[in-house]
Amino acid sequence: MAWYRQYRPQNVSDLHIAPVREQLQNVLDAGQFAHAYLFAGPKGTGKTSSARILARVLNDPRNQSVIQEGKGKFVEPDGKDPVLAKIAEGRSQVVIEQDAASHRGIDDVRQLQEHISVVPTEGFVRVVILDEVHMLTNEAFNALLKMLEEPPKNVVFVLATTELHKVPATVQSRCQLIRFRQATTDEIAGVLHTIAEAEEITLDDDIAARLAKVANGSFRDAVKYFEQIIRDGAVSPELAAAVLGSDEEVTDLLRALATKDVAAVSEYFTNARQKGVSFRALEQALLAALQERLSRAIQRQEAKKTLVNIVDLLEHFSQRLGGSEPVEGIALEVACYRWCVGEKSSNTDPDPNEAKSTPKSKTTTMACEKEDISREQAVPVAERIMTEQEVSPTQNTPKTASSSAVEASATQPLRKPVSKPAKEGPLHKEWPGILLAMREKSTAVESLLRNAEPGRLEGSAVHIALSLPFHKERLETTKYARAVKEVFEQRLGITDIEIVYDLLQRPDEAVVDVSAQAHDDLLVAAVEEALLSVET
Repeated sequence: MAWYRQYRPQNVSDLHIAPVREQLQNVLDAGQFAHAYLFAGPKGTGKTSSARILARVLNDPRNQSVIQEGKGKFVEPDGKDPVLAKIAEGRSQVVIEQDAASHRGIDDVRQLQEHISVVPTEGFVRVVILDEVHMLTNEAFNALLKMLEEPPKNVVFVLATTELHKVPATVQSRCQLIRFRQATTDEIAGVLHTIAEAEEITLDDDIAARLAKVANGSFRDAVKYFEQIIRDGAVSPELAAAVLGSDEEVTDLLRALATKDVAAVSEYFTNARQKGVSFRALEQALLAALQERLSRAIQRQEAKKTLVNIVDLLEHFSQRLGGSEPVEGIALEVACYRWCVGEKSSNTDPDPNEAKSTPKSKTTTMACEKEDISREQAVPVAERIMTEQEVSPTQNTPKTASSSAVEASATQPLRKPVSKPAKEGPLHKEWPGILLAMREKSTAVESLLRNAEPGRLEGSAVHIALSLPFHKERLETTKYARAVKEVFEQRLGITDIEIVYDLLQRPDEAVVDVSAQAHDDLLVAAVEEALLSVET
């Protein structure tokens, strides 16, 4: 049995998140229970485990007199009772567990209502656990609301969700809400040490802390990662390096980004694949390193432009990794920083009043925005992140082979962009739904299309505008083209649809462009290619 199932909490006192433990302990002490609970919080924080514990409490023979008389206190469930053991293992008839993500229609809720009406052959209080309840359709929610308003006798509903805002207010109002937060690194490390002791495995504090950091607040993910790095009853340094990565590897990547050396970035990801590095762990480690550096910069009251530069990098990667928020709340955190530092994002439209000279790189433009210094004199943003002390703005940027090529070709003419497609028409209106449907098929394709713009619809031909040839090449591969065609035909109701990708440059003016701006584009493409090639 997997460790995350074997070592899941069995009693209220075993729960690791203190606020949840205290709220459920209040239920025990009061001897009263609600007919519906709503457990809301991130994945892997113990929502299902807590629901099963509640089911065991309500079906413990020692608590039946409290339920019938309405007074007294509930006791913790007894592990010796066979019915309670079956509930803990998820195979008891008195508990119905249903995944609302795959049973989200009104017929599924009606079928659930029929099951509830059948008296179980064991236990006393039937508990219905609906996981990911926010995935129900509107019609299904209405049917569920009817059951919550007039609940059958001796039936308790436990609705679990990772997205509370998607649960209708009418449903929330019928439930007692218990919020689950992300686990802290100390809480996760404590659980890992408990498992290590039970399995007679030596676990260093450093490995436990890295496991907790990569798990991003999820007990389940941390335990799964821990189990993956065990070989012959001990922690394997080789497996730990592959699954968790290392601070040195993240430093190497940031150093490659500091010089904007595409060749170094490519070599880094080639070596990472050969080593079997977990790209998900690398994503988390990269964002954690940037967050830590930003925290230090704030505490030391470093220059405002340093904060802006770090926020730029944090925003750049948080928007591109994973197809959604790779770290809980990162988008909100970045938005708050952006408001406080009072600077435009580097990916916003440029000021039309700015001089139309040779384009500068986005990060360099931000660094020089309030100082009258040249691009060659500016300190690269990633280099600022790698250093602990403020670097003089007059210090020259270290030159690499690729950066020398950039300077040598800085005077080459640029490709002029063509007019962007108008933001109107049937394709533009359907675009959000297309992206949502594409995410279910492939997060990689969805990420590519988010960098595109819907164009015109001509008969069965759909035009999509792209800014990078790299994106066009990826989308035209057989694997991605098939997924795109299926989604567009389904959403637009057009058979034998033809997808046409238009680059936002004039083909008759296309020349080799290795200017600073093109160098940035190549860097973004290199990182995106490495990450998008790993489907999650």
